[in-house]
Amino acid sequence: MLLIGATLLAIAAGLPSISWRVAQSVLVRVDLSPSTRTADFRDRDYLTHRIAKLLGDTPYRIEYFASGVVPPPPDAPTLADSFCEQTIYPSADSVVLLFSDCQFDLPISGPATYITLDSALDDPVDGAITDIDTAPSGGRIGTRIAGPTRTLSVLGATPTTQQAPPGEITHLVDIDRNSTSITARLNSAEAWPENDVLTSAIERPEATGKWWIGNTPAPAGWKQFSPGDLPLAPESYLQPSVIALANIPADKLDATRQQRLTQYVRTLGGSLLILGGDHAFGAGGYYGTPLDALSPLASNPPAPTTQWIILVDASGSMSGPAAGSTRWTLATQAAVTLLPRIPPTDLVNIGGFSDSIDWWTQGKSAKEIAAMALPPPQAAPHGPTNLQPAIQNVIDALPNNMPAHLLIISDFDATLTDTARLATALRAKQIHLDLLAIGEGSALPTLRQVSAQTGGNTLVSADPSQWSQSARDLLSAALPDRFETDRISVVFTSNALNVAPLSVPFWNRVWAKPNATLLAQTTLTSATLPMAAEWNLGQGRVLAAAFAPPASIIDAFSRHIATSPRDPRIAVSHEAGRNLTVTVSAVDGNQFLNDLHPALELRDAAEPDAAPQSHPIPQSAPGQYSLRIPAPRSTQFASVVVNSRSVDRFAVAGRYAPEFESIGNDRRAMDKLARRTGGAVILPTQTTPIDITWPTRRAPVTSPLAFAGAAVIGLALIWMRRTGTI
Repeated sequence: MLLIGATLLAIAAGLPSISWRVAQSVLVRVDLSPSTRTADFRDRDYLTHRIAKLLGDTPYRIEYFASGVVPPPPDAPTLADSFCEQTIYPSADSVVLLFSDCQFDLPISGPATYITLDSALDDPVDGAITDIDTAPSGGRIGTRIAGPTRTLSVLGATPTTQQAPPGEITHLVDIDRNSTSITARLNSAEAWPENDVLTSAIERPEATGKWWIGNTPAPAGWKQFSPGDLPLAPESYLQPSVIALANIPADKLDATRQQRLTQYVRTLGGSLLILGGDHAFGAGGYYGTPLDALSPLASNPPAPTTQWIILVDASGSMSGPAAGSTRWTLATQAAVTLLPRIPPTDLVNIGGFSDSIDWWTQGKSAKEIAAMALPPPQAAPHGPTNLQPAIQNVIDALPNNMPAHLLIISDFDATLTDTARLATALRAKQIHLDLLAIGEGSALPTLRQVSAQTGGNTLVSADPSQWSQSARDLLSAALPDRFETDRISVVFTSNALNVAPLSVPFWNRVWAKPNATLLAQTTLTSATLPMAAEWNLGQGRVLAAAFAPPASIIDAFSRHIATSPRDPRIAVSHEAGRNLTVTVSAVDGNQFLNDLHPALELRDAAEPDAAPQSHPIPQSAPGQYSLRIPAPRSTQFASVVVNSRSVDRFAVAGRYAPEFESIGNDRRAMDKLARRTGGAVILPTQTTPIDITWPTRRAPVTSPLAFAGAAVIGLALIWMRRTGTI
């Protein structure tokens, strides 16, 4: 008895229990959410027969769900939808036979679940508009098509119809600048029209923050600056959505301010409006300046129209000192500074003259020569000033097929003979004689007359430190201003502007650059001439008009191109789908910008005056901030704000319910749910009852065994005492 009692206590010490499987009724769950509306199990007879085959004699009860448990559908041959924004799977307390596509968040655990694979949901025919992006550079519409090609219709952009082939495709469209929204729709040809349409508002720059640079009064809503008052601080240029240069000559904007305008467009992504007049384009000295590089309309023709011959006095007297250098150095610098300002396709010959001409280079375009290192190292002042032979050499060598300018930099201390014949020869070759007198030598009075007779210009510059500026002034006088005063009719070719033809009394002769988009033109003596054009340049946009438009057209131009500049240190990306994901990257050179505390502000497009909803964007890595929130159901204007300043703005399309984001069986979710719960995925080919793994019940037997062991040992001790064993 002692041995038996000890054995019972030893067994009890192991915490034993007994278990047995308990058969019970099965919970049959049927998904009535809209994503399953074409499933075979929606047919009541099919569902009944399928349950009978898979469960046999096992008792069961049916429960319907969509956004949780829902009431049974009306008694009809087909089970009706139970509308929901998103399928929510309820918890269960018994074995489940599940009829669903598993397009829901899976439970972490639960009883054994057997998921029936419905073949009608394996490859359903469905099309969806996945995204609309209304960026200023152009709209993008995403489609996802399962099944045959569908027709995509677009309202508020062109083309208005496109074909959407199977697969995930991005369609490019041009947004109508007069539209406030864009709607993309697929022709209805399947069971889920809810995801066939998306609408997005079009984010427009704020009406404030427009800068008018000019001496004429600014239109209403513009902030006026004189050219000299244009800000120098780079960060100031994050404020305006558009800057207009209203008939401003290039020399009224210093090099720093022209650089700021270039940064504003190319780096910050701002919009620049260049307007014509008697001080703009060729008439404003734009040749070779940053303003000419910014403009989609060139101030010079694409083919050479003029030959330029530049001669610098290389006589021995030029080696003398001047302004901390030598006369030769300052004179050659003045000549070289002209090269970037000559129309780039015009042909240039440049060299020095003394006893003969030493050509530094000949017959190349101004653009080619501007990139050369001039003068060459071997060029140096020496010998006499043989001026007349040098001019005659040019006359004899120059072909008579193109007008030319002969620009001479000298003190003109030389001897001339028969200047009348010289003037006649120059005119015969269409050569204009331009003189920069850096001293008043004996030949200057006579040559001044010759210059006038050839249509040239003479400029005297006694201060050596001003020779370069004087040379540029002389060149500006020689360059054609191409400012026309004949009234013309300007016809606008862009439907986006929606502007009627306009009669203008004066205009600038310009040429459209490659890659520029023509916006307006005129016809003159059967030739079509560009009058307005735009292009994307770097991150920004530039629109140039070769005339002075009225306020209404200025407003149309502004609305057409205006956009908010961006801080180049901060890059914002976003992705819209079932969730809206916003990522902010902040890097200044090689330095991460941390602790910025950015926020996403959302404003409902239907209530623009309502207070925005603010969502902090937490830092996720050095210099990086990320936010993921459910996509909004209505169209929103989004702003990413850093330190109370907007660094990016974009529109977010109003999203359909999450229920329609994905259509069809989620095979991966089915497998995962089966593994988590110890169930299985039941294929359509299975027609025999399921081998159900019933839940196990356990009962601990530690206490009974311990009590029995103690009782047996107690009895043994009593017996031993009575028998005198102990």
